[in-house]
Amino acid sequence: MAKISNEELKLAANTIRCLAADMIEKAKSGHPGAPMGMADLATSLWLKYIDIDPKDVKWANRDRLVFSGGHASALVYALFHLAGVANLTLDELKNFRQYGSRCAGHPERGVMPGVEVTTGPLGQGIAMAVGLAVAERMAAARDNVDGEDAVVDNRTWCFCGDGDLEEGISHEACSYAGLLKLDKLVLIYDSNNITIEGRADLAMID
Repeated sequence: MAKISNEELKLAANTIRCLAADMIEKAKSGHPGAPMGMADLATSLWLKYIDIDPKDVKWANRDRLVFSGGHASALVYALFHLAGVANLTLDELKNFRQYGSRCAGHPERGVMPGVEVTTGPLGQGIAMAVGLAVAERMAAARDNVDGEDAVVDNRTWCFCGDGDLEEGISHEACSYAGLLKLDKLVLIYDSNNITIEGRADLAMID
């Protein structure tokens, strides 16, 4: 992979912010907080760490990327557009959250290529990410042979926020991940102290 300069990373992240803001403004609905706050992190992850082929989003040994907070969908689509995933066009971004659009209000598997799971209510995406990490562990145990290059070797990355960790399902799933010592699961917590109800400390202090 070519070395990416800090200036290039900043340009890509700011472009994502602008695209996401324009999408949400045109649709007159959506959530700008996550795209604005997580653009730098998502760009750095995509360009420097995640093992994925934008031209072949079904590559079996790809890293899995789960957006547990589906309301961050504008970030997903802006990122996919810049990366060239599924030829997602600027015109499609302009059709964000409209009937029949691949750019649905929450990312949906089977509608937009590259979306790994339809995460549903908050917290469920974390559980799904744990499930993907378990699947990698099981496939590796079945298919990898000692002393040979690994056939199965991928990570699962999951973006979540306060709203996800407010839900009990996320705690149960994380407890299970700890029990199994899933060392190829990375949970990235956007701790911005806000949930649907308001400030996170209305309901949680952990």
